[in-house]
This record gives sequence, C-alpha cells and structure tokens, in this order.
Amino acid sequence: CGDTAEGTPVNALGCPADSPIILSGVSFRSGTADLTEEARKNLETVAGILKTSAPDQQFEVAGYTDSVGDPKLNLSISEKRAKAVRIFLIKQGVQANLLVPKGYGLADVIFEVASAQGNVGLSVGITRPEMPTAAKLMLCFNMWIGRLEIIPVLIFLRSLLRRR
Repeated sequence: CGDTAEGTPVNALGCPADSPIILSGVSFRSGTADLTEEARKNLETVAGILKTSAPDQQFEVAGYTDSVGDPKLNLSISEKRAKAVRIFLIKQGVQANLLVPKGYGLADVIFEVASAQGNVGLSVGITRPEMPTAAKLMLCFNMWIGRLEIIPVLIFLRSLLRRR
C-alpha cells in the first residue's frame, strides 16, 4: 500500500487502517473450495508477508462464489473457501487466531442493495472501491432510487414510454 496518503492511520502493512486488502489470484476449482495451484503460490507469498509485516494483525478471510446455482449451496461454498484459505495460511505459519473466515452469499448482496436504497449506510463489507465499475454504477443507481419518491419516478418513466 505505497499509495496511502500521508497522515492516514495505517495498519501493520502500511495500508489505510479501515480499508480491506483484496487478494487477486486466489481462485478455486469451479463449485469447490479446492485452491488452484496458482492460488497456492500466491497464498504462500501472502503468508510470508503476513508473518513478517503483520504478525499481530487480525484479518477477515472472505470467501465468495458467483451467483450461478442454488444460493444456499453457494453460501456454503463461500464459507468453505474462506476456511480453505485460512487453513492454508495457518499451515504456512500464520497464527490461527489472527484469521477469521467469513463466507458471503446472495443475502449479503441483497442487504447491500437494500441498504443503498434505504440510505441507511449499513454494509456487510462487500462494497469496496475495488469493485467492478458496473457494480459501482448499480449501487449508485440504487442509492439514487432510494432518495427519490419512487411513485413519481415511475409515473414519469411511464409517460416517457407512452409517447413512443
């Protein structure tokens, strides 16, 4: 995190204290919690960094899946993936008590959208600056909808469609 602004509170890795650290290159065989060989290599590097640069820093290990298939099964796979990464890091020498596994599923995404629409400012932690642009735009749209009286907006949109 070499681009952290001067004066910003940082964690043991030098990253902003409240910002998540997103690991790229940690992938699994489809529909499983089996780490790919590339993921194992990347996690070996991560473990080395955690042991030397953040030996007392606690981390949430978040697991995700895509939205294809049964939501309950996907949540289960997400949880298993988070645990698989945690176990791998522990085997590499990272302290077990510093790694908290958490699987995220469809309900968490729905909560984020409902929170955006309700303008309540709650989050389960899956919205981040690193999100894909399409996801950011969707959340911005949902926040915009949440700030409007929806009935007048729908009437306006209906009137536009009737003109065609």
